[in-house]
Amino acid sequence: MSRASQKIVDQTRAGPPGPASSQDDNPMRLDKKGFKRPCKASVIYDNCTVLTQEGHVLFRKRLEWYLTRGLADPVDDTTVRLTFQARGPARSSEAWHIQDRVNQCVVCGVEQEEAGLMQHHVVPSMYRKEMPETLKSRNDHDILPLCDHCHERYGRHAHAFKTHLAHTYEAPLEGVGWIYLPHLRPVIKAARALSSRNVIGIPLDRQEHLRGIILDWWLEEGVKEEEERAEGERMGVDGDDVAMEDTSGLHMDWEKALKRALALEDRIKGPSFSTHAQMIIRRLSHEQIQDSEGGQVRWPDLEEFIRQWRGHFLSHSQHRYLSPNWQFHDAIA
Repeated sequence: MSRASQKIVDQTRAGPPGPASSQDDNPMRLDKKGFKRPCKASVIYDNCTVLTQEGHVLFRKRLEWYLTRGLADPVDDTTVRLTFQARGPARSSEAWHIQDRVNQCVVCGVEQEEAGLMQHHVVPSMYRKEMPETLKSRNDHDILPLCDHCHERYGRHAHAFKTHLAHTYEAPLEGVGWIYLPHLRPVIKAARALSSRNVIGIPLDRQEHLRGIILDWWLEEGVKEEEERAEGERMGVDGDDVAMEDTSGLHMDWEKALKRALALEDRIKGPSFSTHAQMIIRRLSHEQIQDSEGGQVRWPDLEEFIRQWRGHFLSHSQHRYLSPNWQFHDAIA
């Protein structure tokens, strides 16, 4: 890589210098419940330009990928020219993909330096990741900057829409194909009660009863593991490969028993488990057509699904700073 290329790569990695902050540099924000939420430490848009060999603008893109692979030569600090002949105009005909973009929340207008921004996926990642690669790889149109407050507020509307989709496609949000383990529910409830901050309010005899539930389960688990170890030894398998841990004195180790009980789940994913998103995307992927012009495969129902989410964002986000060039009907793949 040339020195000029390396300079641009270093600049795009670092991003432009920002004002000094009194907070630490950890790109996390606390939400209203005190949980940390990720925010982009670097800018979302660096407004770099990729040119064809003839000098025509193809699109705005981060340049590092092209430079490090020798696919482009630097023109200046924010522009590169491809070293190969582009197969087509890419998205140069769509104003959104060649304009300068502002690093600000598209809803309230707060800028990166003021609050930190999140990359909001207009089509939620849970759906996009299940789509064919053609639709997954070209989704930069549907990634917009939001501050965490606006992201959380719109998220409530998005969840309601997911619930609507769950009913429409008979695809429960929790997925299907769970194997339920009801015999573990008393153990889980007992562990949570004894680990809560309000345990001091539980009568002592009730606490002893709850401990008994956990220790009975723990003893039973210890017997099972011993039986598995013995079976493994009979089959010529090293006992360490069968039992997860040494079971000697298993039923007497209260702290270990409580820790294991707290980690229990009363359901596990069965072999036929499918997520809510997998069920919907599979159903919408059935119809395929081949584009008569370029021969590219398209999925009309999936494209309509993506436009549904674009329309939902436009109608529910209360955006005031979204570029008018960001269009509902822009190309999807």
